[in-house]
Amino acid sequence: RWNPVNNPRWNPVNNKKRQREAEEVARECLKQIHGVTPLMPGQAAAIAKDIMINPVDGVTGKDVSLEDYLQCEKVWSPGVDEPPAFYVGYTAQAVRHEALRFLTERGQELQLDDGSFTRTGHLNRPVLLHANDDVITQKQAVEDFGFEFFVVYHSNIQMNARAVEAAIQHLYQEPLPLGQRLWRKPDMGAKYSLKVDPKVVHQVFITTSPLVTRLIREQQLKVVA
Repeated sequence: RWNPVNNPRWNPVNNKKRQREAEEVARECLKQIHGVTPLMPGQAAAIAKDIMINPVDGVTGKDVSLEDYLQCEKVWSPGVDEPPAFYVGYTAQAVRHEALRFLTERGQELQLDDGSFTRTGHLNRPVLLHANDDVITQKQAVEDFGFEFFVVYHSNIQMNARAVEAAIQHLYQEPLPLGQRLWRKPDMGAKYSLKVDPKVVHQVFITTSPLVTRLIREQQLKVVA
């Protein structure tokens, strides 16, 4: 019997063929059941680029693009160029509860083909730690390291939000080193929920800190590859 925990290589998260099959099923179901058509990859990529070249109200200033605000054109060079570090994430919960959880050891979950979730029994590996290997608390992240977060996209369709999240991540996966970007690999989350609930808002957010790259150089923080 297929089991997503005991047979992780067959899980859609890890297997490209099953990913494609799960995507096709989800697209057809969403169209037939809910009458909606999720974004195609090219559409998600265009939205991602549009997000990055435009200002974010209340965050960047009206004449500053998000890409400029995050200084994405600069590649981190310790002691020379130390732009903000940032994380691109997704949540269907309140962003204030989720935006910093990537720094924690919260338990991992995998989404099954039916859209439900199962615990893997494994802990998350935070990409950023104190130099002594202690986990950064959410309070420390805000008060000591200057993290802030804001929403850049939302949809009632999970596949749309996940596609935009992945598209933004792909834009910066290659040019930016780990430590400046705070995700290891793009497009890693569950994304094939067949539910469309107008009361549930699927959001893409960015969490960023202007201090992290300098603090890594000063060996106050460390990156975990």
